[in-house]
Amino acid sequence: MVFGEIDCRIHIYYQYRKNGERRAIDELVGDTVSNYGEVLEKLRNLGVNFVVYGVPPATEVRNEYRYPFYASPEVHCRISNIFNERLKDLCSKMDYPYIDIHSRFSDENGFMLKESAADEIHLNGQVVDFVKGELNRRIGISV
Repeated sequence: MVFGEIDCRIHIYYQYRKNGERRAIDELVGDTVSNYGEVLEKLRNLGVNFVVYGVPPATEVRNEYRYPFYASPEVHCRISNIFNERLKDLCSKMDYPYIDIHSRFSDENGFMLKESAADEIHLNGQVVDFVKGELNRRIGISV
């Protein structure tokens, strides 16, 4: 399961500003991860076998979609870091397999490594090889 990148890049900060900054970013991230947790629990109850991996590191992309509220790269990076930590904690508590791509493909400031970027937002094929290896190592799936 891969989710949360667009939340971290756009929606969380947008909601924060749209609602007059009345709810903290940490709280909005927590609510978003909690909602994803509910979906994951439903999937587990249906017998679906899944692995979760976190959002990729932030980049320095600007507001190409022209949202009225768009986080600076530094705030985007902070949101992504919080999201990944909360998602990792949820997966640990619920015993969901989690692949941490963020720490593997980010620099010391939490931004995407230049050599791992396919463009201004997405990781390149290095992430595919890494995830394939993790799927094999963690749950024995060879893809």
